[in-house]
Amino acid sequence: ITTNLNNGYAKFSGTSFSAPQVAALAALIKTFDPGMPPAQVEQILEDNADKIGQYPYTNGHNDYFGHGRINALQAVLEAENGVWYNAYQNKSLQSNATYSNSSRHLVRGAGYLHEVFTSGGEIFYRRSDDDGPASPSGRQNWQVTKRISGGNVNNSNPCITWEENGNKLHAVWERVPEDPTALKENSPDELLASYCAYKKNFPC
Repeated sequence: ITTNLNNGYAKFSGTSFSAPQVAALAALIKTFDPGMPPAQVEQILEDNADKIGQYPYTNGHNDYFGHGRINALQAVLEAENGVWYNAYQNKSLQSNATYSNSSRHLVRGAGYLHEVFTSGGEIFYRRSDDDGPASPSGRQNWQVTKRISGGNVNNSNPCITWEENGNKLHAVWERVPEDPTALKENSPDELLASYCAYKKNFPC
């Protein structure tokens, strides 16, 4: 379904419809980095596509839907934050971590300043070797930015810690559950499901 020339909506299908949609999203991705190589644009499109339909995907692809249905929001979020690979691979399977309201968004470790933040309902991690001072442009010199949430656009309140002995970063955040009505009555603390979603050996 898309807009038409009569300021309404219509249902279309086929390559005549798909090609301009994908081309438009590719152009939007390029606005964040006009010099981005075509292979990186393609990777962002494929990695953030929704895997729809009943047929299985092998290595992210099948013969019926290709790499899936393009997801403009997730593709733009990834392009905006300078991530050129599938950030979903960093998601942990742990579901029993806790989150404190006295959250920490910045932490120092191994000579870097690490930060987690929310954008578009997703959680991002980035680091800077400035360890605090701003660059001459007035902005922090962030070297790395990665989306670390799973792409469900229901994430908030990230917190990050640095494990000195283990040389690891730990990030946790809150995620709105798929079905809030399934939660127990009079249990506001359960409205947001907190879980450990990122744990990786440094350097990130």
